[in-house]
This record gives sequence, structure tokens and C-alpha cells, in this order.
Amino acid sequence: MADQVLNAQVTLLILLSVFTGFTSLLIYWSYQNFTRQGLQLQLATESAFIAKSTDLEIVTHYNREYPVNAWRGFQPFKVIEKKVETWIPYKGQQVSDICSFTLAPVNTPTPLPLFFPGQHLSFQLPLNDGLNVRYYSLSDAPHPEHYRVSIRRALPPRDSDPEVMAGLGSTYFHDQVKQGDIVLTGQPAGDFYLDDRKKKSGTVVLLAGGIGITPMVSTAKYLADIGYKDKVVLFYGIRHPDEIALDRDLIQVAKSSLNIEIFACCSGPLTEIPELFKHEHIHIISGFKNDGSPLINEAGRGCRIQVDLLKLYVEQPETADFYLCGPPPMMKTLVDGIYFWGIPKHRVHWEGFGPCAVAWPADILNSALKPCSITVVDKLKGDEKVHMEWSATKGAILDLADQNSGKVRKIPRQCGQGSCGTCRLIYKGNVVYEKKPSYSGLKSNECLTCCARPKGDVLIYLK
Repeated sequence: MADQVLNAQVTLLILLSVFTGFTSLLIYWSYQNFTRQGLQLQLATESAFIAKSTDLEIVTHYNREYPVNAWRGFQPFKVIEKKVETWIPYKGQQVSDICSFTLAPVNTPTPLPLFFPGQHLSFQLPLNDGLNVRYYSLSDAPHPEHYRVSIRRALPPRDSDPEVMAGLGSTYFHDQVKQGDIVLTGQPAGDFYLDDRKKKSGTVVLLAGGIGITPMVSTAKYLADIGYKDKVVLFYGIRHPDEIALDRDLIQVAKSSLNIEIFACCSGPLTEIPELFKHEHIHIISGFKNDGSPLINEAGRGCRIQVDLLKLYVEQPETADFYLCGPPPMMKTLVDGIYFWGIPKHRVHWEGFGPCAVAWPADILNSALKPCSITVVDKLKGDEKVHMEWSATKGAILDLADQNSGKVRKIPRQCGQGSCGTCRLIYKGNVVYEKKPSYSGLKSNECLTCCARPKGDVLIYLK
């Protein structure tokens, strides 16, 4: 009997040992599995955090609608080249006038997202009044490893008040940003561009004034790169040859594409033809002969870009597309002239320097908006009120305020295109937009003055 009890105890101990061992193995396997899953979760969390912190959104499609290696917000880019294109006298010394900055990504994988020629980059800059966003046109054809912008130093007008400051953004780039520095850069964007998916044939006419040459060089280089077959004509408005920017690019375009012709219209007197224009596809127009024909590569009294010149060099205008970028007076003259030439609106594309009160003449003639009054209430001047009369020819609310600069304090602005929200102000009344602005942070009582037009009398509160 004692032996049976002993045997039973031994058997029970063996079973307990086996059970304990099995349980230990089960616990160990569960722990390992839990640890593995935890590690996977940790790695996934870290990856998500890294992706969020760098804000990269990797996309596999290499096209413009779904750009590869796209990102949101701003990413660090390194200035790998800084080149002064032109110089200008200012306060008794020569300072850089137009400067090109070539930017390579620090964290963003390459190839960089493609862009349409004519689009711009945005930059977040540490300016005197805090972090601000500025927008500058891309001045090169798309490249997988880098972008390039060319920026004109925004100096005060010659006859302006001494207290008027130079542009903060352009001054920062010219005076502070050096080769090797890092700048926070947004992805290429903008509604002004040539879309080669739609424009597959027909003449392309590029009209540039001053720094407006930057998107036109980008467009001309891109058309040369893709081997565009039809004629491309670039008109470049300058005062004198010393103002010519991106001369290396112009020569490159002229050499690489036999169907691209470049005409520089020099508005000031010209006595000598620069070496740049001694090329069979680059010409300077310096005035007109007695018979009305243009003086080409000869001394002359000066000539501005005008529609009569376009008619001499634009073949088959009914199938041509026109792209314009320059100062408002030039833009208005050319847009009006192209309209009366009979070119349809869908073939004319323009972008001015910031807010630009240029409208398609037919839109003014057929506008449903009636003349009205805009009253600006200046909160910094004890609610002082200024009354302005508006009509469709006056452009957006901000344009009208600029036209009354002697009465109305300058409204803050940056992009001039309804994308940044800097110009938004509180208002009462009704406003309309020709095109829905991309800025999405408007409150119900705010409007974007750079692109809003009044529908009846409006009250604007200037902060």
C-alpha cells in the first residue's frame, strides 16, 4: 500500500514537472511573440513618426499629378550655387540686382517632383517680423536633383519716401543666404504654367518684362528639352543690355533648339550691340526704321514689346498660345492689344508681379459687377474711413487700395494669388472671386483682398 502511494506521488511529480515545463515554454513563446510584435509596432510607430516629422509622402507614380517623392509643408534644401545675374547701383554702391539660387534637397529623396514650367517655389524665411512665406518663380527646366529660382532685389521706387523699405524676402536672399546655407522650401506650385499635355502643337509666344523672364526661361528650356517641334518666340523687355539676366540659359536655348527665336526689346537708347546678341537666333530690337520696320541688332532709340511686333513674328496666331509675365503697365498694354488682335481668351495666360490689375477686356465689358463704393476703416488710425469708387476696370480690392496709396495704408500681401492668406481682412457686404482661391482658412467674415471683387458696396476693416 505504501509503495502504491509512493508511485502515485512520483507520477504526480512527473506530471507536474511536465506541465510546468510546458507552461514555461508556452510563456516563453508568448513572450517572444509579444516582444516581436511589440518591436514591429515600435518600428512602425518610429517609421510613422519619422515620416510625420519629415513630412514626406512617398508616391510611386512619376508624373505631375502624383509626383514622386512629394512632401507637404517645408523641407530643408541646401544652396549649392549662388550666382549674381545682374548688378544695380544703390545708395552709391553696386549691389546684386538679380540672383540665382540652385537648391538641392537635404532629406527629400530624389528624383525631385516634376513641375510645370512657369510654376514657383515657396520659402519659409526668418524675417524681421517672424517666419514668413515668400514665392519665387522657378527659372530652370525640371531637373531630378535640384531646383533653381532667380530673385530680383525689391528696392524702393526711385521717388518713394525714404522710410519705404526694400523687400524683406528678396533682401534676405541677396544679403543673408550664401552657398552652403539651408532654406526651408515648399513643393512646386502655381496656376501659371505651360501644360504640354494640352499644348502639343502650335506656336508658343513668351512675353517677359524684367524679372518676368524667369518663368519664360524655364518654359523655353523645357520646350527645348522635350524637342517641341513648332515655333517658339520669346520677347524679353529690358531697358538696356546690362539688365539681361540668365544670359547663359538664353544662349543654351538658342543653341539647342533651332525653332526658338529670342528677341530682346531694349526701351532705352542703344549705341552698341552686346556679344550675346551676335547669334543667329538671338536678336535685339532697338527701335524702328523710317518705313516702320524694326531695327534689329543695330543702334536705335529704343523699343518696347508691343502687339505690332508680335504680328511680324508670330505665325498662325489663331493656333498660338501666349504666356505673359511682367510689370502691370506692360501686362495691361499687351493683354488689351492681344484681345483686339482677335486672340481668344483661352489662349492667353498671364501672371503679374504680385497683385496685378489686368483683366481681359471682354470680362470688363461683360462684367455683371456694377460700380460701387469700397470703404476702408483703418483700425490703427482711430477707425478713420476712406471711401473709394470701384468699377470692373479697377481690379481686386487690394489693387484699388494700391491705386489710392496716398489715402489708404498698404494692405499686407505676399503671393497675390489667393494662396497664402496674408491679405485677408474682415469685411461687411458681398464679394466674389473670378477663380476660387486655394487658401482654405477663411472665416465667414473674411475675404482675400488680392483677388476678391465687390458685389455691391463693401466695408473693409484694415488692421
